[in-house]
Amino acid sequence: KLAGLSNYDDTEIRGDIQSVSDVANEADTIAKQANKALGLENYQALVTLLNSAAKTDYNVGQSFLIRTLNVPDLWVYNIDNTSTTYTYVDDATIVNALNTTGYVKIGYYKVSQLETIKQDLTNYIENTDYPTSSSTGVIKTGNGLLVNASGVPYAESLTDSAYQTKTGDQFISKGTLENVLSERGEFIHYVAGSGSTAAKTTSPYYAARWRGSNDKITVLYTGLTVSYKLDVAGHGTYGVLLDINELGEHPVVYNVSSNIGTRYGVGSIVTMTYDADASANVYVNSASAVSVTGVWKVCDYDTTIVYRLRHDGGNYVADTNLYRYQILLSKNETTLVPINAVNNSTGTSKTLTTSEFNPFYEILYYDSTTTVSADSNISAAALYSHRTLDLRYSF
Repeated sequence: KLAGLSNYDDTEIRGDIQSVSDVANEADTIAKQANKALGLENYQALVTLLNSAAKTDYNVGQSFLIRTLNVPDLWVYNIDNTSTTYTYVDDATIVNALNTTGYVKIGYYKVSQLETIKQDLTNYIENTDYPTSSSTGVIKTGNGLLVNASGVPYAESLTDSAYQTKTGDQFISKGTLENVLSERGEFIHYVAGSGSTAAKTTSPYYAARWRGSNDKITVLYTGLTVSYKLDVAGHGTYGVLLDINELGEHPVVYNVSSNIGTRYGVGSIVTMTYDADASANVYVNSASAVSVTGVWKVCDYDTTIVYRLRHDGGNYVADTNLYRYQILLSKNETTLVPINAVNNSTGTSKTLTTSEFNPFYEILYYDSTTTVSADSNISAAALYSHRTLDLRYSF
């Protein structure tokens, strides 16, 4: 519309309209140019630029961003009608003038400092700068470490079976620990036999197959311990296989690799521990025994074996000559006294000891045929504090 009015014949009206148009165009130019920041290396470059600039080169509002750190950026707040050459001395002189008068005049332009303060980003941590053993950094998720919506890191909660698949550098949460303890029943699980089958005694032979379930057991691993209640007896020749939750049939043995056989009757509760690295021979629908890796090991206790408690420690010497199979009394903390000084290998010739001893000290048994001379060391491995005693050589 303004363009149309400028064609009126009325000279006065056209002059007024042209003036309004000029003002609008000037405002438009200022608005477009004033917000365009100009980057400069330092104050000296700015002084060189403005000393040689014409009055119309820059507008009020023009900003100059200075790369040099620790000096403020500047903006044009006023343009003078006359130019005054500014002589650059140093940055400190300019900063001092800005702090004192609020501006510095360079050529036609009065410049003042911007309110924003430049930040040194040289040592700022970026989102890909992860911490090391000697430096800090941003959190990198992984190995079970997560970050919630508030930016707080936490460890994910895993089930026991998922936990078993992780490596040693996995972050462990409270939830994971609780799940492991809960799912393992504090590491000992009760399993009631159900659906087991007796051994197949015609070729191809098959061991007795014990079955059972426990929803806490999701994977077999070395150290997994169960208390199993038998619903079917084992077999002395073809052996026993245990399968919990259909995780696989594995031999049940005692004394490292011996067939458990029929030593436990139906209704017995047998505690056993899984050893993933061990192997044992058992019949698995085969004409002869085959080796199976992964074994359930029952405690080696056997009622047919005499159990003894070996001393296996300490340094002891004999007070007098010590022959075979003797009850030893303590003279002091390091000297042991035989009840009899046996002088032959049959125990038919005995001489009652005359050495002093303390009845409140240890009483041990020497289980060896090796003669020990007086004041000589006694092997601790031959000393027992509890066992079946052979008293022929003592009384």
